[in-house]
Amino acid sequence: MPRRLAQPARSAYEAVDRGLALVALVWQALWIAGDSRLWPGSQSAAAGVLAFGLVVFTWLLLLAWRVTDAGFLSVPSRWANVVALSATAGALLTEAASESPPDWGGASGMAVLSAGVAGLLLGTSVAIAWTVAVAAVEGAVILGVALGSGESWAPDILFPLYALAVSVAMIAARAVLTHDARRADEASAALLAAEQARLTAEGIEATLHRQERLLHETVLNTLTAIVRGGITATEELRRRLRSRCEESVEVLRHLGLAPDAADRRRDQRLEHDVHATLVELHASGTSVHLHCHDLSALPPAVYDAVLTATREALRNVLRHAEASDVRVSALVGDDDSVEVLIRDNGRGFAMGSSSLGFGVRRSVIEGLAEVGGSARVEAEISGGTVVSLSWRPPPASTDRLPEPSESGSAFAIPLLVSFSVFTLAIVLLTRDEGADLLRTIAAFTLFLGLAGLMAWASLRGPIPWWVVISAVVGGALIYRVQTSATQGESGPWTDWSSLAVISLFIVAAASGPRFTWLVVLASWFVIQGDILHEVLASGTAIIVSAAIFGRNVRRNEARVEKSRSLQLQERTARAVAEEGSQRVRRRYEALRVSGALSLLAGIGSGALDPDEEGARRWAALEERYIRTVMRVDPAVDSVHALAVELAGSAREVGLFLDVDVSAETAPVQPTTPGDRAALHWAVENSVPGGVGRFSARSEGGDYVVRLLTPIAVERHAQALTLPRPGLVLDPADADMLWEIRAAQGETDARAGSAADTAGDRR
Repeated sequence: MPRRLAQPARSAYEAVDRGLALVALVWQALWIAGDSRLWPGSQSAAAGVLAFGLVVFTWLLLLAWRVTDAGFLSVPSRWANVVALSATAGALLTEAASESPPDWGGASGMAVLSAGVAGLLLGTSVAIAWTVAVAAVEGAVILGVALGSGESWAPDILFPLYALAVSVAMIAARAVLTHDARRADEASAALLAAEQARLTAEGIEATLHRQERLLHETVLNTLTAIVRGGITATEELRRRLRSRCEESVEVLRHLGLAPDAADRRRDQRLEHDVHATLVELHASGTSVHLHCHDLSALPPAVYDAVLTATREALRNVLRHAEASDVRVSALVGDDDSVEVLIRDNGRGFAMGSSSLGFGVRRSVIEGLAEVGGSARVEAEISGGTVVSLSWRPPPASTDRLPEPSESGSAFAIPLLVSFSVFTLAIVLLTRDEGADLLRTIAAFTLFLGLAGLMAWASLRGPIPWWVVISAVVGGALIYRVQTSATQGESGPWTDWSSLAVISLFIVAAASGPRFTWLVVLASWFVIQGDILHEVLASGTAIIVSAAIFGRNVRRNEARVEKSRSLQLQERTARAVAEEGSQRVRRRYEALRVSGALSLLAGIGSGALDPDEEGARRWAALEERYIRTVMRVDPAVDSVHALAVELAGSAREVGLFLDVDVSAETAPVQPTTPGDRAALHWAVENSVPGGVGRFSARSEGGDYVVRLLTPIAVERHAQALTLPRPGLVLDPADADMLWEIRAAQGETDARAGSAADTAGDRR
C-alpha cells in the first residue's frame, strides 16, 4: 500500500515566502556591509543617518517576523523595510546631487538594493510599479543634475537602468518560486484528494469484506439457529433471538437490500426519505422538529451515508431513548459541506466504546467515514443524546498530474535578457571613454554567446555541469578581454564585465547542479582578485542569494515529483480497491432476491414465530441460498453465473439446492443457450421441498456440469423433449439428471461452428 504523504508544517507557498524574506535579509546585510558608502559614518546629512537607522530597525522587524512567524508582522515588516530602503536611497540621491561633481555610486547601490528587495518581498504587479518608480525618481534626479550643470548625462543614466535590471531578476525569482510553490501545494492537494479517494475505495472494500464476515457471523448463524429450532423456550432466549435478528437486518440493510434504499426518492430531500421513521416517532408520542436544507447537490454516495446515519439515529431514539422531543437539522454550507444534528431529550446512555451498538458503529460512524465524513455521538446519563454528522468536499483538483516545471528557464531567461540589454547599453553609452572597441565587441559577443547557451540549457531542464564549466571559463575570459580593452581607464561603468559575469554566475548558482554555487563563488573570487574584499562585496551577496533561490527551487521540484509519483501509486491502489469493491458488490447483487431481510425483520418485531414450521423452512431456504452466493462468484465465468441463477430460482420454488462448483475458471465453455434453458426449466419445475444438487468440475480431460433434481413424474415426458433432455435414473424415483460434458476440442469445434453459422447469416 502506498505510504501516506506526510503533511508539511506549512504550505510550500508559505515556506517560499519565508525563504525569500531570508534571502532579502542576507542580501541587505552583505550588500550594506560590503559598501562603505552606505554606512552611517559616511553620511554627512542627518536625513541619511536617520534613514539608515530606519533601515536597521525595519531589517530587525523583518527578522522578527522571519524568526517568530508572527503573522501580524508579515505585511507591515515587508512594506516598512522596502520603504526604509527607498527612503535611504532618496536621501543619498539628494546628498549626492548637492555635491560637485556628484558621486552617484552609493545612492545607486541603495536604489538597486531597494528595487531588488521590493522584487523579493512584494507581489509581482506591486513590485513592478515600485521598482519602476524607484528607477524613475533616480533617473529624474540624475537627469536634472546633468542638465543643470551642462554635463553629459549618458553614462550616469545607467544607474537607474542597473536598478531595473536587478529588479527584473528578483521579480522573476519571486514569480518562479511562488509559481512552483503553488504547483507544489496544488500537487499536495491533488495527492490528498487522490489519497482520500483511494482510502475511501479501500475503506469500502474493507467494509464490504467485513460485511461478508458479518453476513456469516450474524445472518447465517441466526438462520441456522432458527432452522434447528428450540431457541425460544424462555423469554430471555426469545429476546436474544430478536436482538440477533435486528442486528442481522442491519447487516442486510447495509448490503443495499433494504426496500427503502432501493425505492429512495431521487431528489435527495432528507425530510422525505426519513418520513416513515418520523411517522413511527409521532405514533410513539415523540414530537419531531425538522429544519432541512436541500441536499440534492451532495454526491449520491455521501447522501446515502447521511440518510442511513440519520435513519439509524432516529431508530435508536424510537427504540431506546424514550424521548418526548427530537430535533433534526440538516444545513449546507457555502462550500457545499453538510452538517446534520439529531438531538433528543431522552434518557441517554453512558459513553464508551462498548456502549455503542452495531447500528451506531456501522451505520453512523463507519458509514460517514467511508465517504470522507465524520460522525460524533455525545450522550449524558442525565438525559439527551446528540448525533453530529459532517462532510466536506475534498480539495478541488483536476484529475491530471502536475506538469513538469519550467522554473529554470522562467528565471534564467528574463535575467539574462535584462542583463544583456543593460550590458549593451553600457557598451554603447561608454564607447567614447577610450576602451579598445574590437576587444570590447569580442568580450560582449562572448558574453552573448554564453548567455544564449545558458538560456538554451535552462529550457531543457537543470543546467548541466559542462555548461557551468563553460560559464566559469568563459566568464574569466570575458573579464580578462574587457579589462585589457580599457587600458587602465577608470570610471563607474568602465568595467562592465563584472556585471555580465555575475549574471552568468547567478543563473549557474540557481539552476546548476547542487553545490555549483561553491564553484561559482570560488571562481568569482579568483576573477576579482581581492578575496578579502569580495567576501563582503555585493557580488558575493548576489551569488549566495542565488544559491538559496536554487535550493528552494529544487526543494519544490522534489516535492512536486514526489507528489506525482505518489499520485500514480494512489490511483493504482484506488483502481485495485474499486475493482475489488465492484466484485464484492456484484456478489451481493444476487442477494437482492433473498427474502432473509423480511424473515428476520418479522421475527425481530415479533410478527413471526421462529418455531413455526413455515418459518424454519423459510430460514433453511434462505440460509442455503446465501451460502451459495457467498461461495460462488458469478464474475468468474458463465458456469459460476449459472450456478447463482439456478440457486435463486431454486429458492423461489422451494427447492433445497446444493451447489458445488470449483473456484477456478472453467477451462472450457461447456454449455450452450439450449443447455442453460434446459437447466433453468429443470429447477423451476422441481418438486417444492425437494433436495437437488448442481456441480461443475474437471474430470480427466473433460469439464462436466451436472444437475440432479426431483421432477414430478407427470413432467418427465416434457423433460425428455428439452434441447438438453434429462435422464431418468430410477423409474420409481422422481430424480432426474442433466449432464453436460465438454472436452477442449469439442468446445473449440462448437465455437467454430457458431462462427460459421454467424458468417452464413451475415
